Amino acid sequence: MGICKICKSESQYISSFLGLCRKCIIENPEKAIPIARKAHETSRKKFDLTPFVPKNPEGLQCLGCGNECKIPEGERGYCGLVENKNNKLIRIAGTPDKGLCEWYYDALPTNCVSIEFCPGGTGCGYPNFAKSKGPEYGYYNLSVFYGACVPFNENTFVSIEGKPQVIKIGKLVEEEFEKAKEKIKIGEVTWIKPQRKIGILSFDPLDFKVKFAPVTRMMKKPNNGELTEIELEYKRRIHVSSDHPLLVLSKEGFKIKPAKELRTGEEFLPILKKIRRENRKKVSTIDLIELLMKRDEKITVHNVKHLLYAKSQRELAKYLSVKEHLIGNWRRKNSMPLLHYLKLEGNKKERMHLRLSTKYSKKNFVPAILRLDKSFARLLGFYLAEGCLTKEKRTSFDLSIEEMDLAREVQKLVKKIFNIETSIRKGFRKGEPSAVRVVTPNRILYHVFESLGTGSNSCSKKVPSFVFDMFDNFVKELLDSYFLGNGHAHEVRGGIIISSNSISHELNYGIILLLARFGIIPRISQKSVQDIIIEGNNSRFFYKSMPSLVKRKGLKFKRLNGRSTIAEVYPTFLFKRDTIPWKCKRVNPRHVKKISLIVKKLVDGDIHVLKINSIKKVKYDGYLYDLEVNSKEMPYHNFMHGDHVFTHNCNFNCLFCQNWHFKNLTQSLSPLISAEELASKVNDKVTCICYFGGTPDPQLSHAIETSKIALELKKNDILRICLESNGNANWNLLKKFAEISLNSGGCIKVDVKAYDDALNLALTGVSNKTALKNFRMLAKYHKKRPEVPFLCASTLLVPGYVEEDQVKKISKFITNIDPTIPYSLLAFYPHFMMKDLPFTSRNTAQNCLKIVKKEGLEKVRIGNLRLLI
Repeated sequence: MGICKICKSESQYISSFLGLCRKCIIENPEKAIPIARKAHETSRKKFDLTPFVPKNPEGLQCLGCGNECKIPEGERGYCGLVENKNNKLIRIAGTPDKGLCEWYYDALPTNCVSIEFCPGGTGCGYPNFAKSKGPEYGYYNLSVFYGACVPFNENTFVSIEGKPQVIKIGKLVEEEFEKAKEKIKIGEVTWIKPQRKIGILSFDPLDFKVKFAPVTRMMKKPNNGELTEIELEYKRRIHVSSDHPLLVLSKEGFKIKPAKELRTGEEFLPILKKIRRENRKKVSTIDLIELLMKRDEKITVHNVKHLLYAKSQRELAKYLSVKEHLIGNWRRKNSMPLLHYLKLEGNKKERMHLRLSTKYSKKNFVPAILRLDKSFARLLGFYLAEGCLTKEKRTSFDLSIEEMDLAREVQKLVKKIFNIETSIRKGFRKGEPSAVRVVTPNRILYHVFESLGTGSNSCSKKVPSFVFDMFDNFVKELLDSYFLGNGHAHEVRGGIIISSNSISHELNYGIILLLARFGIIPRISQKSVQDIIIEGNNSRFFYKSMPSLVKRKGLKFKRLNGRSTIAEVYPTFLFKRDTIPWKCKRVNPRHVKKISLIVKKLVDGDIHVLKINSIKKVKYDGYLYDLEVNSKEMPYHNFMHGDHVFTHNCNFNCLFCQNWHFKNLTQSLSPLISAEELASKVNDKVTCICYFGGTPDPQLSHAIETSKIALELKKNDILRICLESNGNANWNLLKKFAEISLNSGGCIKVDVKAYDDALNLALTGVSNKTALKNFRMLAKYHKKRPEVPFLCASTLLVPGYVEEDQVKKISKFITNIDPTIPYSLLAFYPHFMMKDLPFTSRNTAQNCLKIVKKEGLEKVRIGNLRLLI
């Protein structure tokens, strides 16, 4: 529930981060825009990006896109790709020889915005712009994301010397290679035996139960420059070499098949459904003396009278090599420095009665031994959700002003566990409270979180390794408070969708593993692993163990039984035809009288199967690693590994951006690929290239050059050139691209964010004047090729901001230009800085559709129908 900082109105349709309602933005822009600018500054600073479009009169002007930044010395433009260095504009990427992008092959017909008239999906324009009269099955779109990417480091969940942890497979193998005494090299492949006792998560082929199986050998070899990316349902991804063997489900069980022989839409791979905690000794306490003894801190130990009076004052002074009067001072205060205490300590069990303090927190005496109970689990969950460690060695928890009750709970937990006093501070914007922070200067709390390996900020957070070994009740409390602090819950068609959002991939990976304790398989966000989404019956399972978030939101399950989750249904080829009650692609075994042995194993086991959605080739320069799981006790021959994250940059800063996570690594500026190298990826099976992101506008020069080279390579063949843009481009460059796209049979899609400039500024940080002007200019090309629409538009229906009134203005704007231009209305998914807004309602979408048709547009549709509520 957000509150407008101008009119003070309160509504679920007001973003608490933006703090403005639509009415005030449009009717009172003088007051609204400065508030919106502050919001954009905050969101961009998290990624070290320039907070505003630079317009310094003394700066150098960049004409790379429609922002036309005037960049002062030593700073970068709004896109982050142009820098003023020594009073010269240096373009880091976006030139013909350097493009900051990643690419992959997308099988046609693809699910792009122009699917209803795209030649690749419909045969429209055959034979000039299409390979066949119908969909181009067997051909590909070279999809180019303009942005940045990270190396393909696959996460693995292992047990090292009995201690479970998440680690990159490359790091794991390299660590063992450094320790290895003997290395066996066969050709380019090098094998070693692990020096430590390492187990990796694996499943037993006989009963499908998941266990830590011992790693018997490790392999390392150079790569040929590319990998196979396999994406399953629920957006689960793995990366392997083309000849890597994979387990594929069949009627008889799992068969081995190399990655290069896999087929999309037909084959199923196993994923983790549940982790069963093994019978290992759990960690029950934290010894702060062990923790702090090596820290560069002045720690004082209290309640040590029994040691100070064990000998005479003179004997103690001599033994500890201190002046005699200090012993007297210590006796009066019943305390002494930690380093001297350790010289006198005889029995570590006595630490249960000791208290500690630091130089900077003399009033707070912290127990020397902390219990890892439910309270600690709850505090740890809140820290992973909202906590951070500062450079000043302070610990703080940052929450919104609506979460004052959570701030109070955090305060009580810190007092209960650590006996540390905290203060609650409110943050203000324009005189109005906007945030609340629980903070303490006590360094002991800082060192506890730091030593546990929780990470210090939103980018580095991760689930501490010891948590994976704790009992279920501890894990439940941690997840309950984590989702309470960082989760969202929405009612959708009688059910409830629960989600959480984090910049840290390591944290998300750990949270998914913890959810597997309870058999919950979450869906991952559409283009990355940054969002964890729990839906269907999974949300009911979640509620039974971790109810706080749903209760706090005041939501109720309206149905006795939610719809079947993907973890409950199996492919029909596993069942006999006469046992299936109706025609379908998936079957829930509960609806079948007799099930096969393989289905029974899947139901009772710890793994599930997901269909392969896509298989792509991706560039990768580096070593490949493999593990052998082939002990006498557990010859399982399989192990679990993880996901991959995509990145990019953009010349808008949409607060509702669906791809916001790509901004994390924009500053890494890698990989850079030349237009010639990118164009070489166009093979005989590629019939179109689509540039998208973010927005490709800041790097149009690179896209134009790539397209020219590619078209020359495919001189007498079909190659359509398409662009998805926000329209905020340099017209001279956009004009060149438009001519290429027009002649090749491609299209340009412009995402019109809003019509009113003030609203566009508030939502994206940038004016829409250039975008609308460019749209008018592009429409002139639209009439030149009637057989295949050249220009199309879309608008995201953001609840409370972009609804009927904006759609009416946008549709009137497009109709006056050309009523034949296709227009798509897209459903909104709560994301980035506007994740507290609801989904687009079905009524709103239908009303907008009626308005668009009434205004005279001839080709309109609603996209993302599954998101409507």
